Amino acid sequence: MRIAIFTDTFLPEVNGVANTLGKWVEYLRARSIPVLVFAPQYGSLVNTEGGHVERFFSLPLIFYPECKLALPGRMRTERILHNFQPTLIHVATPAAIGLLGAGYAAKHGVPLVASYHTHFDQYLKHYKLAWMEQALWKYMQWFHRNCKRIYAPSESTKLKLEEKGMKHVGIWSRGIDAQQFRPAVSAEERASLLRNRGLDPELTYMLYVGRLAPEKNIEHLINSFASLPSRILDKSRLLIAGDGPLYGHSPSVPHNLSEEHIQWLGYLRGNELRDIYSMSDLFVFPSSTETFGNVILEAMASSLPVIAAGAGGVLDIITHEKTGILCPPEEPSSMVNSIIRLYDHPHLSKSLGEAGREYCLNRSWVPIFDQLLSSYNEVIAESNSMVNMSRSPQKKVK
Repeated sequence: MRIAIFTDTFLPEVNGVANTLGKWVEYLRARSIPVLVFAPQYGSLVNTEGGHVERFFSLPLIFYPECKLALPGRMRTERILHNFQPTLIHVATPAAIGLLGAGYAAKHGVPLVASYHTHFDQYLKHYKLAWMEQALWKYMQWFHRNCKRIYAPSESTKLKLEEKGMKHVGIWSRGIDAQQFRPAVSAEERASLLRNRGLDPELTYMLYVGRLAPEKNIEHLINSFASLPSRILDKSRLLIAGDGPLYGHSPSVPHNLSEEHIQWLGYLRGNELRDIYSMSDLFVFPSSTETFGNVILEAMASSLPVIAAGAGGVLDIITHEKTGILCPPEEPSSMVNSIIRLYDHPHLSKSLGEAGREYCLNRSWVPIFDQLLSSYNEVIAESNSMVNMSRSPQKKVK
């Protein structure tokens, strides 16, 4: 087996797709399975890293500048693929670099699979592009027409793709490293982590981690926080980790919030990200456009009680009132009431956090990747079978 992966985001970029693909490539290489990734350049990273990543010139999306679109040269790509001789091609983007991978697969008879990561159709309305939705889905149907498998991260996403006419849709779920993301071992450790960041351990900290953009409902998050009664608001702080066009501000910051109420933390990685979960008291996630929601698993593994919009892939992770609280999407008042409820009932908050942690202990990456590798093998075997059938001599009919 030799795998070529085409993607518009890869490590060291900080997002769920890059993290998932990075872990998948690490899994393959640990099993001595040759893998080659075609990805955009990232800062000074324009060459191969360790011989398994080919990077190409890229341009940022106008309305989504953190997202880079690779513009690969066809001749260079075909030369690399000819030398690599892939037995399966995996496209993780329907953009230019994905088109090149899909085109090579069709031309050379290499089995093709795809993974679906982002509900771009739901993003369109936030950028005044809702009129493009029908055309987008027609293109998506055309792009995936030759895929032997389409991997969705959640059951809700799988159902949506099937409703849109996609075929051969399967589940490629997401895991969590419950050793990397863990709760603070004691109140003293939590207090120490907070003091190291110049934060008061006596306050309550509500956390959001993710892209800071309109489709993530950041304005709803800030308005919900500002709508808390003063008895809670005066003793609470909102921590916002991530980057994007709304970093440092919201279209309309409520007048009752001072600068000290919100801490904008920027991108966090590694131990810094782990620690920010460990030192927080509550995770609040208002986005209703998720295909899965990796950060929710990170919060749950850290024993944080989670309040999230009940939509999309989040519904596959959280069991309402057991491992978290689900709120009707686009209803900030419901999120406000849920925050008040957990603030006033610490035993419920603790119970939800513990149940979330227990859930994550059974979501290791390894069995998830084992299942994906098995699916790869099935696709390759089916393709080889079809080739052998086409080559076998046909009996003449008298």
